[in-house]
Amino acid sequence: PNPSCHTHMRSLFLFIAGLLATFAAVLAGGSSLPSPLLRPLPAAGCAVACAAALWCTRYLLRAGLLTGVTVSEKEFSECKYAYKTHTSAYKDCGQHFDAVCKIASQHAPDCLPIGIYMDDPKAVPHDKTRYAVGVRVPPDAPALEHALKSAGYTITDLPRTPAIHATFPFTSILSIIIGVMRVYPKMEAYCAETNTCAAPYVEVCIGREQLTHYYGMLDNRKAFYLGLSDPDAYASQNPRDPKKAQ
Repeated sequence: PNPSCHTHMRSLFLFIAGLLATFAAVLAGGSSLPSPLLRPLPAAGCAVACAAALWCTRYLLRAGLLTGVTVSEKEFSECKYAYKTHTSAYKDCGQHFDAVCKIASQHAPDCLPIGIYMDDPKAVPHDKTRYAVGVRVPPDAPALEHALKSAGYTITDLPRTPAIHATFPFTSILSIIIGVMRVYPKMEAYCAETNTCAAPYVEVCIGREQLTHYYGMLDNRKAFYLGLSDPDAYASQNPRDPKKAQ
C-alpha cells in the first residue's frame, strides 16, 4: 500500500473524530463547544447532530470500515481489455480511470474498469511504479472498441488465470483507500502462509455489485505485464514474482 493512503486515511479519521466530538458537545448542551456562537443551540441542533452522526456512521460502514477480508483462490475470467499504461504513483490512477470510463459509458454503461498494478510499491519508488488502466470490452460492443482504439487505447486478450482473490466494498473513494489498506496485507499474508507468490495484482470494479474484486495472478504473468518490451526479463526482476523469491 502507498504510504500516502495511510496519510489520507489518518487525516480523514481525525476530521471525522473532530466532527463527532462536536456533535457530542452539542448533545451535552453545547457548553464545551469552542465557539460561543454554537453554544446556545436548541433541541433542533441536537437532532441535526444526531442525524449527521448517523449519516457519518452509515457512510463509514458502507465504505467497508468494519468489513472483513477473506482471501481464497479463484480463477480470473478471460476478457478483452482496452488499456493505456502509465508510470507514476498508484494514487494518480483515478484520473486515468475517469478518462476511460467517460468514453466507455457512452457505449457500454455497465463497463468494468480494470487496473493492473505491475510493481511492488514497497520495492519501487512511488513515482516509478507502472500500471495499466482500462476497461473490459464486451464481445458485442464493436462501437466501444472502435472508440477506445481511436482514443489511443490498446486492445489485448487477458487469459483465464488461477489467482488469489478477495473482494471489498466499492461505494466511494473512501472504499478504495480502506480497501488498499485492508486487502493487500491480507493477500500478502495468504501468500506467506501458503508459500505462494502472486504477481501482478489486478483490480476489477463492478459497480452493480458495489464491489472491487482483487486478484493476484498465480500463472500467465507475462500476459498481464502490459506495455513492457521484455515481459520475461521483467518477470524475473519483479520482487513479487516466484522467480525472484526463490
